[in-house]
Parts: sequence; structure tokens; C-alpha cells
Amino acid sequence: MAPISERLDKLAAQQKELAAQVAHDKGVPVEPLLSVLVKLGEKGVQETDVPKRLDAAADELIKLRAEIQQFQHGPPALAAIAQEAQTLIDKGDLDDARHALVRGREAARAQRSDASRDQAKFLALDARVDDLQLAYQSAAAKYAEAAGLVAPFDTKQQWDFLFSQAGELVKQGDEFGDNAALVEAIDLYRRALLSLHVRTDRSIGPRPRIILAMRSFASASGRAGRRGSKRPSRPFATPCRKIPARACRSNGP
Repeated sequence: MAPISERLDKLAAQQKELAAQVAHDKGVPVEPLLSVLVKLGEKGVQETDVPKRLDAAADELIKLRAEIQQFQHGPPALAAIAQEAQTLIDKGDLDDARHALVRGREAARAQRSDASRDQAKFLALDARVDDLQLAYQSAAAKYAEAAGLVAPFDTKQQWDFLFSQAGELVKQGDEFGDNAALVEAIDLYRRALLSLHVRTDRSIGPRPRIILAMRSFASASGRAGRRGSKRPSRPFATPCRKIPARACRSNGP
């Protein structure tokens, strides 16, 4: 049998080849995926999970690129910072990219128009970079802050941020055995469901969101139950009674 050092070198080479293949297939730079590989190694992620984790990271990079591109139609100062962050991400400098996004959020705060919306966008970008670095708790906190910023004027975007927050908490629970994070995610999904009896107008697309919330609620509740955390014994009993029946129908807009 080859020495452990040789086997580790061979494994590293195989993973680098895998990162290059994923980058080619998804049309993203390989450098940020190599940074993700380093983080996966630091967190002790199993070798068998690496391919799907790289694939998910590539999808996050694609979303990041699309969201950063939106800033090109806004204030030049914010567009420049967003582009700087994209350049750093493409180089694999994820920590420096996060620092640039923090500066972008501060610059957005100083803008007179759309300040809250732009701050929220930078927070969401920062959260995505956190996700790439497996910092799920930090990402969840940023999505929560972004949701609070847009809540007064954009309910649909608030929902999107809150679902993203819950998704990060589920990842924290799944990957790090954090039961408290799963319970927090369950509470978010429950509150989302309960809120629908107050606001079910078409502007926020209630029916697809109800279905998503219910499925996510059940999934997170099941995970928490398998880990021994407290969870509702009848997940949908209370929420569904308070949701108008017409909103729960999925056949139609």
C-alpha cells in the first residue's frame, strides 16, 4: 500500500480535477471552487459528499454572478464595488470579496434613494459567499437582516430572504448536527405559514409559497425529529386551519 502522504496527494489531485470538470460544465471559474474544496477539507466533509457540494457551490456562483450583474443598472459607485467583489470571487479570494461587499453595504446606506433595498442586496450577496464557505449561521443572520430591511415595502422579497434564512439554518443543522438551528428553521417556516391567513394577495404569489413552506416545514421537522429535537407532532394542523382554502390550492395562479 502506498504511503499515506502519496494517497493524500492523489486524492487532492483527483478533487482538483473534479473541481475543474465542474467549473467547465457549469461555466464558472475554477478558482472559487478550489477555495470551496479547501473549506470542505477544513470542515471534514466526507470525500463521497465532495462532488455534490462542488456542484451546489457552482450553482451558488452562477446565482451570485446574476445578482451582482443587477448592480450594473444602478448607481455607478455601487456597480463598481459589486464588480470588484465579482472579480475577487472569480479569483477565489472569498474573504476579500466579503470585505468588498461589506463596503458596498456601507455605500448603499449612504445613498438617498433605494438605500434599504440596495443594502439588502449586498447583504444577500454576502450571505451567498458565507454559504460557499460553509458559514451557514452567518449567512442566515444576513438574510434575516435583509428581510427586515425590505419588509416595509417589498413583502415578496422579504419572503424570499426569510426562506433563504431558513434554508441556511437547515444546512447548519444537517451538516453540523446543530439541533437548535433546525428548530429555528422550523419556527421560521411555521411563522411563514401562519402569516398567510393575514396576507394572501396575488402580488406575493401565495400558493406556490404555501406549498414551498409546507414542504420545507415538513422536511425540517422530520430532520429535527430524527435528531431528537422537539418538533410539532402534527406539523400542519395549526397552520393549515388558518390559511384560506383558496390559497392552498396549487392548480392555478
